[in-house]
Amino acid sequence: MDINCDMGEVSESWYSGYDKQILKYITSINISCGAHAGTETLILDTVREALKLKLRIGAHPSFPDSKNFGRKVIEMPLPMLKQSILEQVMLLKVIVEKEGGKLHHIKPHGALYNLATYDTDVASMLIGVVKEIDETLILYCPSGSMMEEESSKMGIKVWREAFVDRNYAENGSLVNRSNKNALITNPQLALNQVKNIVNFKLVKSLEGQILPMEADTFCVHGDGPTSVEIAETLSNYFSDR
Repeated sequence: MDINCDMGEVSESWYSGYDKQILKYITSINISCGAHAGTETLILDTVREALKLKLRIGAHPSFPDSKNFGRKVIEMPLPMLKQSILEQVMLLKVIVEKEGGKLHHIKPHGALYNLATYDTDVASMLIGVVKEIDETLILYCPSGSMMEEESSKMGIKVWREAFVDRNYAENGSLVNRSNKNALITNPQLALNQVKNIVNFKLVKSLEGQILPMEADTFCVHGDGPTSVEIAETLSNYFSDR
């Protein structure tokens, strides 16, 4: 089972070594393309470390909005947004290939990811980016999302993603970070959520509803207070299966 994490965003956590602790326990990495966070130096350092550890490298494009860390929907014409996403992904692709690697996937970031979950036009635009750059790239997206549906129509492979350290709302979306219960910080509770998805194809919402959920990859967020412990717990669980 694939375990992924978003990286290349915050210099402090990278150069302090915190992010590198997490890298030991994951198999895929989603690297910022500079639009919501990250510098070219940080992106390059992250790419080099990922290649050293033989991780699958993915592009993590977003709305061009560093002020809000890509967590706010920015109103802009779809062709302009597509051009921005193309440029972001190509920036990372060129860096990865120059270092001797190959881009494996694309995972939208933040508000872009959430919007493309239900917005057909945005989902189709992202799939169009994949087809334009490299049809063999895999799109990481939620199970049952518009991205998955449109990818099936357009012949693009997806890996359905579930979140290890975030609670789900009753409509299947992630609980907003403004909610004090949005994050799961207890490693055992995070593992229990993963086990339910793996073994029973379901997840329990914060309100108590049982929701269908399938996953090919699990995301651990690197900015949580117990991210390293959760990543290690998850890695051990999959290693023992």
